[in-house]
Amino acid sequence: MSNPFAGFFNLNNAPVEGQDFVEIEVSRADIEVFVETLYGHSDGFIPLRAFPEKGTDTKVTPRLHWVPNDDKVVDAVYAFAQECAKNRMAAYVIPGTVAEYGQAKADQIRETGTILIDIDAGNVDEKLAAATEALGEPSLIVESGGRTEEGYGKIHVYWKLDESMWDEDVKTASRVRHELAIKLGTDTAFQSPHQPIRIAGSIHGKNGIQRRCSIRKKTDVEYRLEDLVARSAALKPLAVAAKPVSQTSMFNADGGFNFNLNNAPVNASDVQEVLTTVTHEGGVDGRTRFEALSKTIGYWLRRAHEGKMPLDKAVEEIKLYNEAAIRPPWDDARLNQEINALWSKHVKENGEAVRYVEQMQVKNTDFIPFSTLYNDISEDDPDLVGPGLLDVGGFMLLAGPPKSMKSMLLQWWLERLAVGEGFFGFAPERPLRIAYVQAEMTKKQLKKRMKMRKKSKEELELLGKNFLLTDRFMWPADEEGSNKIINMIDTHFGKDTPPDVIVFDPLANIFDGKSENDNVDMKNFLTKRIEYIRNAVNPDAGVILVHHANKVKAEDMKSDPFNAIRGASSLRGYYSSAVFICKLDLEGDDPTRRIWFDFRSEEPPAPKDIELRKDNGEFVEKAPPKNSQESRAEKDRNFLENVILGQSEQSMYYTPSQFAETYGATGGMGSAKSIKKKLLELAKSGVIKFFDGSALGLEPVSKRDYGYIWVPGLRHPNGDTEDVDQVTGEYKLSEAFVKPTHFLEPVSSSFIPLPPDFAQSLYDKRKDLN
Repeated sequence: MSNPFAGFFNLNNAPVEGQDFVEIEVSRADIEVFVETLYGHSDGFIPLRAFPEKGTDTKVTPRLHWVPNDDKVVDAVYAFAQECAKNRMAAYVIPGTVAEYGQAKADQIRETGTILIDIDAGNVDEKLAAATEALGEPSLIVESGGRTEEGYGKIHVYWKLDESMWDEDVKTASRVRHELAIKLGTDTAFQSPHQPIRIAGSIHGKNGIQRRCSIRKKTDVEYRLEDLVARSAALKPLAVAAKPVSQTSMFNADGGFNFNLNNAPVNASDVQEVLTTVTHEGGVDGRTRFEALSKTIGYWLRRAHEGKMPLDKAVEEIKLYNEAAIRPPWDDARLNQEINALWSKHVKENGEAVRYVEQMQVKNTDFIPFSTLYNDISEDDPDLVGPGLLDVGGFMLLAGPPKSMKSMLLQWWLERLAVGEGFFGFAPERPLRIAYVQAEMTKKQLKKRMKMRKKSKEELELLGKNFLLTDRFMWPADEEGSNKIINMIDTHFGKDTPPDVIVFDPLANIFDGKSENDNVDMKNFLTKRIEYIRNAVNPDAGVILVHHANKVKAEDMKSDPFNAIRGASSLRGYYSSAVFICKLDLEGDDPTRRIWFDFRSEEPPAPKDIELRKDNGEFVEKAPPKNSQESRAEKDRNFLENVILGQSEQSMYYTPSQFAETYGATGGMGSAKSIKKKLLELAKSGVIKFFDGSALGLEPVSKRDYGYIWVPGLRHPNGDTEDVDQVTGEYKLSEAFVKPTHFLEPVSSSFIPLPPDFAQSLYDKRKDLN
């Protein structure tokens, strides 16, 4: 049978230097036992890993692969190990399974079936004996092929579980691995469930020296996870060789720890030796218990202060270390006292800790049956500002060109929301708590603006506790700036009463990407900065982001203002609602502003004309503007009728193409392409119809051009011009009028002939024929 992994390490299928490297054969029998021990109770995919062997000249880069845990898994792993050996690559596997091909992160390990330790240093036999005495006879012992400095063969030791562990039990198994590693002085990397390990039966080839990774011993013993948890907890840490004792004083003059967190280890590698070995009282290990604890406490508390982990997790790690590696351990009361004293001292000297924020968890997406949605009668959460302006967890964009008063309007809105009042037909369910991060105005400018409007005593009380705003924020919202915002909000609102609305004004002053026009930069800013802040403060908060628009002509602004939003298009695709504001009279003194709305969840209201009253600082809504789309259509229709009727007096008639080419970009209906589109819309609505021109001796037209345009009242100059009722003003049917011969049926887009007795009322150009 051919090897399915042939060429796996050489994508171009060219000969690989050292391809005949294999001298020791891969053991299929060992692989079969290994796979059964690790994955006998598990389902899913097994992640395989191939790494270049150290000390060899292989040019192959690491490779990843996944194989299903099915009846062919042994053959697959065997083939993988063979190909690794041929290419001087180490064959590894993650001792757990994942749900999908391509997954291999720690939080994606779905099942694990063993507790394991990697004894790769010190007296291997002593550590194995201690582990066996504490936990019981191992299910599998594998000689990895490496050697310790003392000359012992390195080994991997497995205790097979009686069933596969899922979810929280995977985490429990990982904690047991970590605890065993600390107490026995073995490799602590296996505290992570996705740490890979060599495949038994594969070839160990570091420095060009080949040894098989072989099974030393196999038993049929299986264990309950609960039993191994208890036995691991009862295991006493092993002692280590004595080293010279330092004479560091344990306490300072105040009776507290005599060390500074700023001098604490920064990286795990700086404290690894302490974390993985046992320290006894009396300094017999070359260091005192105080020295070991000082490094450990300093390392974990410093990480907590920098916002890299929650404080309670840091304390948990310190206490676990104290129990596992300090002999005898400090009592809990004393340890708590020293941790609290050191933390308080460091905060006093270095400021409040950066708040730890967990990475956002993306919700699992799945299909929802149509019937589920259709039959769902549960009430939706009320909008923060309804209807539709700002949802719970929504994202609203407020945009406009310079001097459009967008920040002025926003601040007026926020004041009203903070006291529970509405505006322009929108209203909150209750007074809202608002955090306003503004990066344009100084404190002096803010004071002047906030005093524009008089406030009652009750309003001032609500505004005082609900509406908090920054002096001019001077940092970009990068990682440091984002954490500053989070800490300010936490400090002033409190974690139990977070804001309902978080406002950023404007985007340009806090944007930390290279270019606002780059979709990737913009999407990263929205997801990794704005959403990061919201997720840390209150995932259900509504976000309002203020942004500038380009300077464009007033006509363009009125027809489709949202196209004027500056920057990457991903911003427009991200918001759940948007408001656009601009001054209608760009050159004049008219103070009227118009605001447009764009909602994702429902039909937005019509544009509104507003004006700022200078006597009281309030915005007021003016008379509703005429619908711009209707005005445009009416204007187009009037222009078309006037041209067609006027030109007919000179015996000039037009097909749609001729009309578009003649009046495109000159007659007010737009380009030739735009005119053709509008004529089609007018035909479907019944405003215009067509005639074939045969009665007037006109040239035939192609079907693609529909015919000659007909509008009510169309006449030809050879007719009887006196055929009008002088009393009623109504036209009478006569040869002076051009009759339509066909029309466009709107549903099928087909041309339908008109009946001979077509009603005279169609000729009345003063009637709306829709």
